Amino acid sequence: MKNLVLLLFVCMFQQSGWAQLVNNKSFEGANRPNRSPAFWYPCSSESTPDTQPFSYGVTLPADDGKTYMGIVTRSLPVEPFEVREDMETRLNLPMIAGFPYLISISLAHADDMGYDDNNTFIWVNRPIKLTVYGGTESCLTEELLWQSPLVDNKEWIRFEEVIRPEMDNLRYLVFVATPGGNRATNGNILIDNFDLIEEPLIIPSAFTPNGDGFNDQFFIKGIKPSSSLKVVSRDGDMAFETEDYQNDWAGGDWPSGVYFYTLTNSIKGKTWKGEVSIIR
Repeated sequence: MKNLVLLLFVCMFQQSGWAQLVNNKSFEGANRPNRSPAFWYPCSSESTPDTQPFSYGVTLPADDGKTYMGIVTRSLPVEPFEVREDMETRLNLPMIAGFPYLISISLAHADDMGYDDNNTFIWVNRPIKLTVYGGTESCLTEELLWQSPLVDNKEWIRFEEVIRPEMDNLRYLVFVATPGGNRATNGNILIDNFDLIEEPLIIPSAFTPNGDGFNDQFFIKGIKPSSSLKVVSRDGDMAFETEDYQNDWAGGDWPSGVYFYTLTNSIKGKTWKGEVSIIR
């Protein structure tokens, strides 16, 4: 019986729609050095990202589409002593403080990247990190949103993480090539197939408040701040009500049966209605 309940629970999820916040997520453009694709722009004037592959010895095929972005760090013998390439994009919608967003990105590293400088070949092949900042205005790095580990894999690896910005009204993302330590280094990181979406809202159609520590609450994955919840019985009696739901309703003393919920987010101005079953 418990396995049947679990099967029913897994099969009875429902998911809301989501909005893609970035344009040209696969960095499509003319693959050439010192040029970024449409919707992505360098912030620093010292060095410009490259639309890859086939520049400076990079040959890895794209993870999505035909092209991708490469950014580097370089050590210099004179001031400013190092260069960290960067690029920014303006989001389709501003990020909202406290809201959960799903960031997904493919990253790789090129072992054979380098260039010729006055008959001297300069390797730019050390592993580095990618740092993602949010800003309210162009090229501002006001909030650190995410940072990759040191990327030394020659093939694409997919990274995914849910982030919740602390600042409101973040309209820009800035990608910055970041050395692995405090010292400047000649390194590169390759970037493709980038998604930034509001974390999908997943509302279960059943939960089992029996005290076993599994599925005991009406848990809504991806719930946003300022989400009110009302739950009524078939007879129209109020079973539960709150102005800011925290995924903490365990059914109270209400018996097994079908109930009707109304979930409303006051910030987005959206409402979701449906049925949820208590199974004891």
